[in-house]
Amino acid sequence: MLNRIFLGLMLFPMAYLAASDANEAIMRSRVYCSAEQGIAFRYPYAWRAIDQYGGELLSKGMMVGTMGDKRVVVDSERKLSQPRLAQFSLLASEVAGKSLDQIGDAQAGEALTWQAFHYYGKDPGRPQGDIKWAPKGLEARQGVGKKCCVLAVKHGDRISGLVLLGGLDEADNKRVIASFEVLSGGPAKPSGKSSAHAMTWREKQWRDGNVISAEDKVMKGVALKPTLIPWSQAWEVETEHYHIMGNTSPARLVWQGHYFEALFRAYSKVYEPERMPPYKFEVHIFDSLDQFRTNAATFGFPMGLGMCGFFVPQLLSLWVYEDSIKFAGESSSVEHVSAHECSHQFLHVATNGNSKVPTWLNEGLAVYFESGIFRNGEFLLQPPVQRIELLKNQYQQNKDTLLPLGQYLDLHGHIDAPQYGEVYAMTHFWIFGQCNGPLCAHKKGCGLARFREYWQALKKGEDGNLSFERIFMADMIKAQGGRENAVREWTKAL
Repeated sequence: MLNRIFLGLMLFPMAYLAASDANEAIMRSRVYCSAEQGIAFRYPYAWRAIDQYGGELLSKGMMVGTMGDKRVVVDSERKLSQPRLAQFSLLASEVAGKSLDQIGDAQAGEALTWQAFHYYGKDPGRPQGDIKWAPKGLEARQGVGKKCCVLAVKHGDRISGLVLLGGLDEADNKRVIASFEVLSGGPAKPSGKSSAHAMTWREKQWRDGNVISAEDKVMKGVALKPTLIPWSQAWEVETEHYHIMGNTSPARLVWQGHYFEALFRAYSKVYEPERMPPYKFEVHIFDSLDQFRTNAATFGFPMGLGMCGFFVPQLLSLWVYEDSIKFAGESSSVEHVSAHECSHQFLHVATNGNSKVPTWLNEGLAVYFESGIFRNGEFLLQPPVQRIELLKNQYQQNKDTLLPLGQYLDLHGHIDAPQYGEVYAMTHFWIFGQCNGPLCAHKKGCGLARFREYWQALKKGEDGNLSFERIFMADMIKAQGGRENAVREWTKAL
């Protein structure tokens, strides 16, 4: 039962630094993919985004700090540092009359030595050298200077590219450049919503039922029999929004890609984001509990008894294992655990990594999604019946809430398993219980409309407790003549 297992939101600020380069290499790469710009590329797993909505990346060991009202990059010696990688994308009309070399020099801040770049060759990291996938009329140039190297590509009405610190042979620069890709359908419309045709080469392989091997080879996922392989040889699929690794079964991994995309649509209906960060969600699905624990340990994550999955904000990655159902029953299947943990992942990226989201709302939303079922290609929400029944029994026995509700509001730490039902009830009270469902216009006063205003406030960096009181509780506080009275009435209603 879900109330007897631990679903984790791992907050270890420096834990991932304990992992060796070899261990992080097993996770291979992450994916930057912008439908708005019409480009994508892959980069080392250890690199981090400065801002989840931007395209600047840091190498391992660097951190983001603040100086006045500006965000700055600080390395392990606390010195200001440049990003390891910065991407750029400009409309051709903005740089009319300039060559690719001139545009690249301006992005690099120095004069580079340039040469033509074969966009789709057979170097490691390129999608199989598939010439047919390359858009027509594409021009690419590669430049090298004293401080950096640059790739500049003209595609359609855009000039896009990468600026990386160091020469081509430093770090993983050559592989990153080799992975640069123009999406098949070009940039999305101004709305930012991608079309079914604007996809990476790897996404197309997944849609055709294929997986990618550790050696970057295409494998017919639906035709391969299940076979156990070590995590170092795990297969990959890349969907529109997720980069998923797994080592249970190629066919199973293809199916899970569709499941995660259905989750994304379900989350999006609640949040209604105008746009999401240009980084694909990372998901690691291990074959067994032993592999799950072993790989987590290499990154410095201690695994408690009964843990079925967790999300690590610092890594932007979800960790689950296939046979979790064996340890806690049907409600703890990898699908239910993934729905819970992916909610944490979605909230984290939607709010641009705001660490001031109260635990009760973060977990309450996750419980809201965890009991859903996947049917006919869609994720259908279902109430967490077991948690609700347990909570009702506890309320009948205790004649009170498990924790005074006022104490939840600014809580950012651990909650006990029985409290998951209570935070779900709190979330339902404020958000979904104040919405009239399909007939609701989601205007002023609607809980869902308030929630959308709330997560946008979090995205701007506001304190989660203060913004919640301003957006959700102000009316009740005014009506009840004070905050204490408002919490008392809320407790009675709950």
